[in-house]
Amino acid sequence: MKGGPVTDTTDRVFYAADDGLPPLAGSEHYIEIRMHVGYLPMGGGQVFVLSFDGRKWSSRVVVTDPHLFDISKKEKTIKQYPVFPLKPYEEIFSDLVEAGLFSLPSQAELKTGRYVDDGTYYLIACKVGSRFRMIKFNNPNEYHELFPKIKIFKQYIDLVAVFSKQFYRN
Repeated sequence: MKGGPVTDTTDRVFYAADDGLPPLAGSEHYIEIRMHVGYLPMGGGQVFVLSFDGRKWSSRVVVTDPHLFDISKKEKTIKQYPVFPLKPYEEIFSDLVEAGLFSLPSQAELKTGRYVDDGTYYLIACKVGSRFRMIKFNNPNEYHELFPKIKIFKQYIDLVAVFSKQFYRN
């Protein structure tokens, strides 16, 4: 896999929200892909989790809602839901690879000189065997409009679309 290794996924920079998931490095799955979606400045968000244990695939979404914050407990409400693929998992995994899961750089590497601080941010982390990769970017639609010649922003949009359009929740 291209990209730098991720060795400690418990770092708060890595996890933008407390999502209740164990560190990716401790996952027992052979393949695990997590797409964190967060909303600034409101907080909250969701994590799509796609896993392969060597025999079968599974998928779920973890939702943290800042509006369900229980002041008496000082905790966010975290809920998990199974999500189901619209086509075979192997095809979805191929779509992710084709969209740049193992080749796209993080947005900070692009050096555009302009930044949109609020909106939607994405952190995609994956584990295959003992190798790890992480991609961070935000507001890909806005950046694609600002910099239409930088094709990577369109690729970010395509990568997010695989997660958001290839699964459904009952």
